[in-house]
Amino acid sequence: MLSDEQQFVLDMVKQKRNVFFTGSAGTGKSTLLKEIIGWCTKEAKGNTTKFAVTASTGIAGVNIGGSTLHSWAGIGLGKEPVKQLLDVMWRQYWIMKDKEKERRRRLGIPEELADEDNSDEHREEALTVVGRWKLVETLIVDESVYMERLSGTYSTRATRE
Repeated sequence: MLSDEQQFVLDMVKQKRNVFFTGSAGTGKSTLLKEIIGWCTKEAKGNTTKFAVTASTGIAGVNIGGSTLHSWAGIGLGKEPVKQLLDVMWRQYWIMKDKEKERRRRLGIPEELADEDNSDEHREEALTVVGRWKLVETLIVDESVYMERLSGTYSTRATRE
């Protein structure tokens, strides 16, 4: 059962609001996060390419059923310059595109029909690093330090009005 504060945060998420919540060890952050993830799963009707669950460490990721942000993004440790990381991601994308073309050729699917076969294209994109970024609608990050690095400031906190 969620506390009043946890329920407030969950309700904000259900209203599609951005939220930031924090707390000391043992205060129920992971419990709340699991509730949010459960709601997102139901909302996405099981299509987990619509949202991603990440954490700062592998252990934290396992605890909430996710992975590290770096692993999800396909950038390993992410210590390379941004341009190099983007090159790696695009290279993976084009490798998958080539594999998909080869699969279609082996199956005898004419290239002119490739654009009409959206389910295969969607499946292929879901497998690629770039595809993950294109398909995800909600990114759940279990570490505020990532938000600071991305935006330069922390996210606005949801408060009761």
